[in-house]
Amino acid sequence: MIVKIICCTPRIVDKAPAQVVGAFLLRVNMSDYTYTDKRKFYNSGVWSYARNRVLRRDAFLCQMSKRYGKFRPAKVVHHIFPLEYYPEYRLKEWNLISLSVEWHEKLHDRTGHRLSYEGWRLLEKTAAKNKITLTREDKAKCLGLVDKICDRQETQAVAAE
Repeated sequence: MIVKIICCTPRIVDKAPAQVVGAFLLRVNMSDYTYTDKRKFYNSGVWSYARNRVLRRDAFLCQMSKRYGKFRPAKVVHHIFPLEYYPEYRLKEWNLISLSVEWHEKLHDRTGHRLSYEGWRLLEKTAAKNKITLTREDKAKCLGLVDKICDRQETQAVAAE
């Protein structure tokens, strides 16, 4: 990931597809998106600013708890579209939601670093609201079904031989 400070008037810094956010140029093409890149992003000033803005927007309350009539403090800002698969949406306010730690854990399956079913349902609702078309491949990668699908296809191919 490349984060470069540029002047107020956008100018071409490199040939990677980019998005200008305030005074920052952020590379969008993240095919080589690594753990280190992710940590750099989460430690950046751009993320800190976006995180604080979303927490203030949501009045520092967990939005999922609020849906069920409970008011719990929000400690986490969650990417509805996972950062690993959709880096182009990483700073979009509609993609960020304030959550309590408990709800954040419910939206993720931590064993495989993928979304839980509840996380997928939230992603589907957000996609429909923002007119984003989701494919079967999107569902497979977000829910961690890609490995299972590949294993099943390999098993079927071996059985056919």
